[in-house]
Amino acid sequence: MSNFEEVSIIMALPHKKQYNHMVYKYYPFNNYTKDALFKSYLFFSKASRLNDPYDTSSMLLSDEFYEKLTSVYYKEGLTKQNQIEELKRIFNVMDDYGTCSFSKYRDNMHLWALYANSFSGIVIGFDEKKLNDLFQHNITRLMNVDYVEQWPPSFETDSFKRSFWVQQGDKSYKFRECFEGDHADQVMDYFFQYLCTVKGESWKEEQEVRLVAPNGFIKKLKNGKLSGVKGSAAGYNVPFLEDAVKEIIVGHNFNGKPKIIKKLAKKYGIKKIQTTSCTTPFKIDIVRHDELTNYVNR
Repeated sequence: MSNFEEVSIIMALPHKKQYNHMVYKYYPFNNYTKDALFKSYLFFSKASRLNDPYDTSSMLLSDEFYEKLTSVYYKEGLTKQNQIEELKRIFNVMDDYGTCSFSKYRDNMHLWALYANSFSGIVIGFDEKKLNDLFQHNITRLMNVDYVEQWPPSFETDSFKRSFWVQQGDKSYKFRECFEGDHADQVMDYFFQYLCTVKGESWKEEQEVRLVAPNGFIKKLKNGKLSGVKGSAAGYNVPFLEDAVKEIIVGHNFNGKPKIIKKLAKKYGIKKIQTTSCTTPFKIDIVRHDELTNYVNR
């Protein structure tokens, strides 16, 4: 974005149909996918496991950010060594933030090719309102990814906005509020949540929305206060309610066993299985998969 005074998020592609109240997760059809879907959990990846080195990373933070923090700690009377330790503590916290990615669209050619293993995987359609119920686990509500042209902004004069998919407040915060006032720690957490949704324009084709596991989630998990949530070095398994799943779409190159799809469909109460169809150049249609649908319902 050329003007960073107010972060605005624009995701609609004019040539694609948007499916209201639904978001879509693209999966390769492997053992990890089967485990997640049969046990009904979403995997939130830590920053170190993402395929973009600038995704959810302290590498997004400018020298100005570091200088500002150092200045704050200097005023607080911290020694140079303690300043370094405090910086490490803050960025270690951010490195533990988790993200779980979805798209508004079920017919994205790029996502089917890359994340659904060249159309041999599957796409699961989730009810966005049900996913926002994960807020009870201190997961954020669905947030739009902000594809930016210019980075970094000025931490003295610019602001960021907490723009959720389901609007629960749209307040803007100056970047400098991360360091000033009684609520600086909370604003810092909001800032890190925002950084979890910042990506370069080269990724814009994915048209992504995200759930974020922020500092409050991490604290509760470490204190053993999140029932059913499992953490690992790679990320977090967070359970979702089965009625969150509304669609199952298989790629036209799917070579898994039909009985697996039948079990998934019965688990989530899905009566119609859909598939990709490539009959028009550069376009994906989603159509009824007659064979699998009949197999599921017999």
